[in-house]
Amino acid sequence: MWLALGGVLVNLVVGVPIAYAVARYEFRGRDLLNALAVLPLAPGIVLGVAFLRAYPTLSGTDFGLIVGYSLLKAPFMVMAVQSSFDSMPLRQLEESARSLGASWPRTFLWVIVPNAKRGIVSGAIICWALAAAEFNFSYVVFSRGARPLALFLKANISNSSFLTTAAAVSVFFLLVADVSLTVGDGEILGVVGPSGCGKTTTLRTIAGFETPTAGRVLFDDEDVTRVPPERRNVGLVFQSYALFENMTVRENVQFGPKMRGVPEAERRERASELLDLLGIGELADRDPTTLSGGQQQRVGLARALAIEPTILLLDEPMTGLDAQLKTRLRRELVDLLDGLDVTALYVTHDQAEAMVVCDRMAVMNGGRVEQVGTPEDVYERPANEFVADFIGTSNRLPATARDGRLDFGHATTTAPGGGEGEVTVVARPQAFRVGDGPFEATVRERTYLGEHVRAVADLPDGESVTLRVDPAGAPAPGEQVSLALDTDRVHVLSDS
Repeated sequence: MWLALGGVLVNLVVGVPIAYAVARYEFRGRDLLNALAVLPLAPGIVLGVAFLRAYPTLSGTDFGLIVGYSLLKAPFMVMAVQSSFDSMPLRQLEESARSLGASWPRTFLWVIVPNAKRGIVSGAIICWALAAAEFNFSYVVFSRGARPLALFLKANISNSSFLTTAAAVSVFFLLVADVSLTVGDGEILGVVGPSGCGKTTTLRTIAGFETPTAGRVLFDDEDVTRVPPERRNVGLVFQSYALFENMTVRENVQFGPKMRGVPEAERRERASELLDLLGIGELADRDPTTLSGGQQQRVGLARALAIEPTILLLDEPMTGLDAQLKTRLRRELVDLLDGLDVTALYVTHDQAEAMVVCDRMAVMNGGRVEQVGTPEDVYERPANEFVADFIGTSNRLPATARDGRLDFGHATTTAPGGGEGEVTVVARPQAFRVGDGPFEATVRERTYLGEHVRAVADLPDGESVTLRVDPAGAPAPGEQVSLALDTDRVHVLSDS
């Protein structure tokens, strides 16, 4: 049986890292490595011939049997462990641990491997059971002077063929350009934009998980561009929370201080203070998998704050929570960060969330920052048409500015500024008022939203406008209405 155990140990040492690499990374040769990992599922005779031809000195030795039959059982270990890894948020777990001060070896041994224990144990049991049967048979036969078929073929076949596999290689490029952001002490800066615009890449660059090809990352004028994540002192809160399931709630919060060498009594006190501050002190000894989404979010926040970070990075932390819980947690988060005077970068796709939580907002598009300003500035005075369309609902109407007036072709109004020429007028729905006014329109859609009605009306030139009106006097589809435009609430963009 010790031979079977030896085979299992070989499979653990080799199979777990292979399974992790295949599940975690995209790299040149990944498909080839995956193919090689399951190659032993081919007939054992074929592999035995190839193995013994390559390593003839191992013929007839116990070590040769351990290595050879470990190779045959390796796919079962790799597949079992990889299945476990595939169900885990590997990148978030790894980056959480490293941002808390753990080196990569510590992260792998203390966080990744324990969280994959079910797959590892399953793979070990399967490999041991299969290897035990194979080893017993082979050892008995071998000791009586008989040879396994692979050895017989090795001795009698002079030529063998080898299998060659080709791997498809995928290369991914992450591109962020012209990003220049400054976050002041105690400020919460929101980063918003459509999917793929570079929000998370920017956050990962600040955290140290991406290295810019140009430019620098500065913390209080200190260049940390080449500093590894575990030495940057950044707190990370993920959308998936990425809690360590092999630890209790308290141990999760204590992990960062422990990696930094904080004495046990001090880190325990710090964890208790943060958990009490977040209203989850009674959950300290619970398994994080038994908590609700809101409770897990609080644990993730407490864990990130426990290291007293230079900057707190939050990547879509409210995603997946129900609307009522999200509304309550937004307010709690603002109060907490203001009370602790924490500097934070808050990445979200939810504009309303960013407006509630953040002191300023950066709007990104295509890897570039389009505008940075307070929520009011960005909403009321968008820098360009993209920002106007992305933040809230906007009506963009072509007009000509001349002699202090805006000429829309079918109506004129006073101009809010002194510009001249072709312009685009950005008007939010609430800038229009149904009643006496120079604009004539026909209501096409009417949607009741409780507190207000959203109506869409067509103008004579084919343009349409979205209106926000009181439910009591909302016009019906097909109704002709007159619209007044409050030009103090519009923003004019020059077309030149």
